[in-house]
Amino acid sequence: MVFRGRPSKACFACRGRRIKCDKNQLGCGQCSRMEIPCPGYPDPIEQSYRDQSEIVMKKAEANYRKGSRRRIKANTCSSNTSSVTTPLGSEVSLETGLEALCHNPSLHLDTIAVTEFMTTYIPQSPFDYLSKISTHQDPEGLMSINIRAVSLAMAASKLKDLRLLHPARRLYATALSDTNTALIRPGEATRDSTLVSVLLLGLFEALACQVTGASSNWAAHTRGALALLRLRGKDQFRSALGRRLFDQMCGILTFDTMMRKMPLPPDLLELVSIAQQLHWESPRISFVNLVGEISEPPCVLWDINLLPSAKVAKALSLDQRVLQFTRGLPSDYGYQEFHQTTEHTLKSGWDTYGCIIHQYGHHHAARLWNACRVLRIMLNSVIHRALRELPLSHEGKWAQQRAVATIKDAATDICATVPQFLDPAKYDTIGIEASREARVATLIAALSVVKAESLAPQTAKSYAADRLKHLGKQFKVPQAESAANGLGLDVLHSGFHMFYVY
Repeated sequence: MVFRGRPSKACFACRGRRIKCDKNQLGCGQCSRMEIPCPGYPDPIEQSYRDQSEIVMKKAEANYRKGSRRRIKANTCSSNTSSVTTPLGSEVSLETGLEALCHNPSLHLDTIAVTEFMTTYIPQSPFDYLSKISTHQDPEGLMSINIRAVSLAMAASKLKDLRLLHPARRLYATALSDTNTALIRPGEATRDSTLVSVLLLGLFEALACQVTGASSNWAAHTRGALALLRLRGKDQFRSALGRRLFDQMCGILTFDTMMRKMPLPPDLLELVSIAQQLHWESPRISFVNLVGEISEPPCVLWDINLLPSAKVAKALSLDQRVLQFTRGLPSDYGYQEFHQTTEHTLKSGWDTYGCIIHQYGHHHAARLWNACRVLRIMLNSVIHRALRELPLSHEGKWAQQRAVATIKDAATDICATVPQFLDPAKYDTIGIEASREARVATLIAALSVVKAESLAPQTAKSYAADRLKHLGKQFKVPQAESAANGLGLDVLHSGFHMFYVY
């Protein structure tokens, strides 16, 4: 092995320009100041080993050329009419073959994509259980094929390369056929692996939609997964993985409910009741019941037939219900609030808002708190609008002022969540473990609502827009930049929740 010196830890852009890199894990400051996407950092393990294959092949090619020239020269000396077509033709073929060997993107492509998927996306993601259960699967089995298809689709999404979707769709077609076969076999439909496969099919459709921009079938897979939950019944709550999968589906369906402005499926609420009867409680389960109450028809958030007075009364009651829910969260879902002495100016996307910073013990807590803040913003916005349709009274004016104050507080708290997740090296004093996708999931929906809410403070709206733009650039999430233009939750469509919400 050749000694290559001490490997550099700088990002690829700083190494190429030979400048000092601050090595920020979310993208170095030099790239941020130049407003270019940080290309990332080299793998220290990979730098310790040097692939000499290309060098060896070039040496072999040079030796071949040298030998060919000697043969050509010898043939020329012996006969001036000798043809040199064959040696030159062989040389061209060799160069073409080497280029194909060294640069053919299909060589081990699915292996590279799966490695990237399992190491960068899976940790702390909705599918974090895959790292454990995938090692026990048949390499040619249903789940393995699904993982390969999704990995290639995610690579296509990140690289914006439609060519990668072709092998991904072939694998997807095989996985879809095998999944349908499993669904009609007695005993296989209720297995954990079958539900995981259906969820992965939905994830594939969501990713493919991001690449092509076309509509996808993720909703059909979501309905299929719900049907499997019904089929699995109470037995799914007896294992840790079964409860984890149910928890994941609760997150998907609650977000989908708010996006499509529909009530939660009664079957899901019935299964939640069964889980609680079996003494299984979790903040997610309780949150499902909360969203079920809010989305129950007639829903104050989107039912236009409700009278203004009825809207106010129901929205006030539901707002108190959300407040009670947050007060009843477990201790590990609490957070600390810090106030800085001076406010940072908005020079980049990592600054604080209003000198306030929240510190959470884990990203699940921050995401749940932000979901509750979003609900309170929506409910109090309804209260304020409905009161404007009623005759002005002292009580009504006071209720309007309280609604605006609640929206302001909720928007401020959402903004206070940002520093810990977007600049952990500077602001995360706890040291939470959260993947890039987990950070996006914690912030993007909540910031989108703040940016779009007319009653939120203008400074908070500007801050949210600035952070959304940085999310879009740094994490390559197109919906974030669209949300920065004030489109709210409407941009989080086409299965966004399949891989960002859990």
